[in-house]
Amino acid sequence: MRVATFLAAAGSMLLFMPLAHAQRVPEAPPSPEQFDAGADLFRHICSHCHGPRMVNPGNGSFDLRKFPHDDRARFFNSVRNGKNSMPPWKDVLHPDEIEAVWAYIRTGGVSPEQPPLTVCLQANDPPLSFRGGENPGGFDLALSRIIAERLGRTLQVQWFVSRDDPDSNLTRDAKALLSDGRCELLAEFPLTAGSLEPPHSPAAKLPPFDGAKPDDRNRWVPIGELAATDPYRLDTLTVILSTRHADRPIGRLSDLNGMRVGVQIATLADAIAMQYGDGKLIEHVVHLPDSRDLFEKLCNGDLDAAFVDTRAYDAWTSRHGSDGLAPSGYTHSLGFNMGFVALASHRPLVNQVDAVLSDLKAHDAIAPLAANSGLSFIPPRSPAVLADIHPAELGGD
Repeated sequence: MRVATFLAAAGSMLLFMPLAHAQRVPEAPPSPEQFDAGADLFRHICSHCHGPRMVNPGNGSFDLRKFPHDDRARFFNSVRNGKNSMPPWKDVLHPDEIEAVWAYIRTGGVSPEQPPLTVCLQANDPPLSFRGGENPGGFDLALSRIIAERLGRTLQVQWFVSRDDPDSNLTRDAKALLSDGRCELLAEFPLTAGSLEPPHSPAAKLPPFDGAKPDDRNRWVPIGELAATDPYRLDTLTVILSTRHADRPIGRLSDLNGMRVGVQIATLADAIAMQYGDGKLIEHVVHLPDSRDLFEKLCNGDLDAAFVDTRAYDAWTSRHGSDGLAPSGYTHSLGFNMGFVALASHRPLVNQVDAVLSDLKAHDAIAPLAANSGLSFIPPRSPAVLADIHPAELGGD
């Protein structure tokens, strides 16, 4: 009897097992129309508690990014009948609407029809972007991830080198990478009238990039015109003092007179230092090939001050700390609005990115993103595309 009873019970269990498994069988991808409908419903109804694009706002609601993508029955039961603090929605949402929201949830908010968003980032330019082996990071990478997520796409990074190459030109590099289809967007591009002019030559040489083949090293590609997004930050110049001069007030570059001032060769800071006040600082300027050399000499007492890009100081302190260095608080009036660029033929993508950037600015979300990356943040200036720097501007503050 015991054997018979066991077999009967086992048989009963087996009868129900197929039903249980049937509920967890992966579903076919939703149609684009169903996904879009679900995304719209989630944005207008669900995001108030569960956060935009399922990013939990920390209010105690369930983190839908962790919801099992194969448990349709659990989702429908929770939505229809309510659970914990969530009220029932069965009298508000039609079954087709719940199905559409489920399509959005089970795909993680990523449209199955959307290819990855490819963005070109500098491989060694902290705190903006760095490849870093298995732990890439930086402000531009974090911002690109948010944009891709908001567009319902995954992010794919094309790493390249431009600033590490003394013969490079970022404008040509950007046009070459984008025109060759290596990426759809390139981050951290100076938005000036000259940099966005139509190409003066029909082709440009590709810069070094991850995945390049031997033939790519000397390959020239036909290039197209660029289109820029709205800017997301301002790139500025500052003065960093050695701690021996930490109390010296620097309101103008003329306050550096008599001090040994380091600048990096062939940079905007170099041009300003040599032209400032009709050559007032020339006798005191020390030229060095790399910004890291400037900070080392400041720390060692071989320099009194350095006139540098603010993000160069951020890069140094993120790796070495600020011992031996004292920010002066001075910011030069010249700077560059930085943004993304795409080919002019990708204007719809530029418009989509602008919408995301506008929302991030409206919610003051860019400054905290910069702070988390160790980047000093200054909001962009108006107009979005600044005029090219005139030589006469190099002589002032």
